[in-house]
Amino acid sequence: MTIIAEEFKKLILDKAEENESESIVKWRNIILLNKKFECIICFRTTILSEGFWGIQSSLISTLKRIQQDNKCPYVFVFLLTSDTGYLLKDSITDNFLKQCSQGKNGDNKIHEKELRGNNDIFKFRTIDELMDCLGPYKKGDIGD
Repeated sequence: MTIIAEEFKKLILDKAEENESESIVKWRNIILLNKKFECIICFRTTILSEGFWGIQSSLISTLKRIQQDNKCPYVFVFLLTSDTGYLLKDSITDNFLKQCSQGKNGDNKIHEKELRGNNDIFKFRTIDELMDCLGPYKKGDIGD
């Protein structure tokens, strides 16, 4: 796991007041928030200055299984740094991924330019902004 990923994981668990041992799913880039929030965060890092992320079709299948097992939605966080990036909410994930370019093996390739300017995708500049964006997933607020 990259330094950015490790730092993000610590920041998000701290802000959500989650216990790491209860929140980390077997996949290293998936966090289950279940104390103050009800959502699964799948976070992806990039090593390019212009953001570029890959999402394997097997990851989508895993997220849907985890979602079904835990009865809560999942979101994607595309990180630029440990506390900046983009949030893609569960309600638009399938349609958004259908529009992305695909690699030879059917994996989705996401470029930052596809995220910029999309009103359904939230750019955050701090962890606090990300937590505000996760507001709809606070316990008791889902579906309200």
